[in-house]
Amino acid sequence: QFAMTGYALRLLERLAGCVSGSEPVLLVGETGCGKTTSVQELAALLGRDLVVQNLSLGTDTSDLLGGFRPVSLPQLFQPVYKDFETLFCDTFSQSNNARFLQVITQYLRAKQWRKLLKGFRSAVEKAREKLRAQQSRLTPGNPDKDAATQRNARLLVAWDALEKRTVRLLSNLPRLEHGFAFAYQEGLLVNAVRTGQWVLLDEINLASPETLQALVGLLDGRPLFLPDQGGAEPVHRHPEFRLFAAMNPPTDVGKRELPPSVRCRFTELYVSDLTDPQDLQTIAEQYCSDIAKAPVADIVDVYLACRASAQERLEDGAGQRPLYSLRSLTRSLRAMRAFLDLGLRNISRALYEAFLLNFQTQLGAGSRAFMTTYLQQCFRVDVAGGVLDKPTSRPGGRKTNARDWCLVGPFWLRAGPLDPVDWATPDAQSVTRFVLSKTVLRTVRDLSSAVAADIAPVLLQGPTATGKTTVIEYLAARTGHRCVRINNHEHTDVQEYVRGYVTGSDGRLHFCDGLLVEALRAGHWLILDELNLAPSDVLEALNRLLDDNRELYIAETGETVRPAAGFRLFATQNPPGAYGGRKPLSRAFRNRFVEIHVGDLPASEVEDIVSRSCAVAPKFARMMVAVMVELQRQRQHGAMFLGKYGTVTTRDLVKWGHRRPHTALLCATEG
Repeated sequence: QFAMTGYALRLLERLAGCVSGSEPVLLVGETGCGKTTSVQELAALLGRDLVVQNLSLGTDTSDLLGGFRPVSLPQLFQPVYKDFETLFCDTFSQSNNARFLQVITQYLRAKQWRKLLKGFRSAVEKAREKLRAQQSRLTPGNPDKDAATQRNARLLVAWDALEKRTVRLLSNLPRLEHGFAFAYQEGLLVNAVRTGQWVLLDEINLASPETLQALVGLLDGRPLFLPDQGGAEPVHRHPEFRLFAAMNPPTDVGKRELPPSVRCRFTELYVSDLTDPQDLQTIAEQYCSDIAKAPVADIVDVYLACRASAQERLEDGAGQRPLYSLRSLTRSLRAMRAFLDLGLRNISRALYEAFLLNFQTQLGAGSRAFMTTYLQQCFRVDVAGGVLDKPTSRPGGRKTNARDWCLVGPFWLRAGPLDPVDWATPDAQSVTRFVLSKTVLRTVRDLSSAVAADIAPVLLQGPTATGKTTVIEYLAARTGHRCVRINNHEHTDVQEYVRGYVTGSDGRLHFCDGLLVEALRAGHWLILDELNLAPSDVLEALNRLLDDNRELYIAETGETVRPAAGFRLFATQNPPGAYGGRKPLSRAFRNRFVEIHVGDLPASEVEDIVSRSCAVAPKFARMMVAVMVELQRQRQHGAMFLGKYGTVTTRDLVKWGHRRPHTALLCATEG
């Protein structure tokens, strides 16, 4: 869904000029302005294979150029098998030799390596016999026969190279089966230089200067040398290879200046944020092309008004100015389409819900009320009689299985593989695990809206003990999804998400998936808790997964993992500044999330939560809350106990209530 606006066409023309001149290109611009998308669109128009690699402070030279890594036997044999298969189909009839190919594939799947290699050698002998017989029957002088001669010569060279690899593997097989296997694995960049792919190095200014120095020779057009391969031949640049890079200006958290020795070798293009109404209308028309009577002009006016309000009067839950970008607009339009697919027949209502999700949920109380009223007026939404909380009919109607959907508020969510459990239902002892107070219901509604739209990962920000993590776990249990949680800290590394090589019980190295990769493969819900405790430059390594591309590249294995159906990514954090160790995230990183502000719970709701979740008499719950309010009032102006939330929170009241005091004296004693 790339709209050919006037600005986009001019940018594509500049990029095409650089491609024509074989110039490396650096795109600089604020987050969400379409840098990566423009390169992807140009590659698609020209039919080029584009490889995108997100750089971060943890990116090493070996991630770009390659290096020796421990590998499993399947990793060693898989590339050889692929080359064999391609070469075999170029030499022999695939239909006449289907049985032979099937047997070779069975050897690979059964890990019968010796039989697999013998099959390769048998194919090499047959190929030589066939190609030499064809060569002997060809007579020189005929142009067609000369082309056939060249083709046969090329195939013979390829078969000879395959035989050398086969012999080497066969001679080393006894040691490989009983010891460690290390192999030189080329990085994505080297493979692209060899084969003529296009490469985009995203967030290039996050990488260390030492890592970027490895690119200087390539940027100058010189051959690429691989230091880990010793005296190996240099990698010469394919004529069709092109290199692109993208970065945000170094005016944000964690963003650095690109070293001048690297930056001067690029042709630099600045990509500005799109604010021209005509271009914005073109984008809106592209997303609404098949929707009758779509209010395109209203959509553009609302977007521009929200951007202006963000600079003048709006504040998010942490008291900062919210960031609205082109990404916010396109995600709103995608969310609108998602809501229409889920049964909302009124386009005004779908637009209202979509803009609430992307422009309102992150705001503080005062700004939130203003934005809600403004959007209701702009999209002419009728809110009388609680119509916004009335659900539509189940998506697909009677044709779909009721087990596949779960109704949460007014939104239908896809059910997971587990049996759904409603934590809001009291158990036999009248204890409610999750109390749906008015404020909590609003958070559940916002969260279920984000899950239903499925346009981006979700970030919940708010004070401690307001139920940010619990509300995600409640929704996961309600819809039958397994929920996995990763706690971040100041020493968090990308390897904690991805994992790496570990020594198994057999004494050999095995690559083990981390919790993030496991959740991606299995389609679980994943919570990154205390997100802003982790270093910002470590988190930026996840940008490709957080973008609309939704993929994670594992450098150790060279595998690109894409999320299975049902996967959802959530994050929680306390506001930076008010809590020790919480760092502000960069605007570019936060803009990749749908952000939901979770505010303080009113005292009356805390009383209800303590009473119902702990089976405590309401009068004792009122006493506990009165103590909490008084202690917070005493401490909020001082530094003792880390300020307002350092003395007692709702979490402490629940612990207090679980001691089940049944008299006022016991209540005071336990407190």
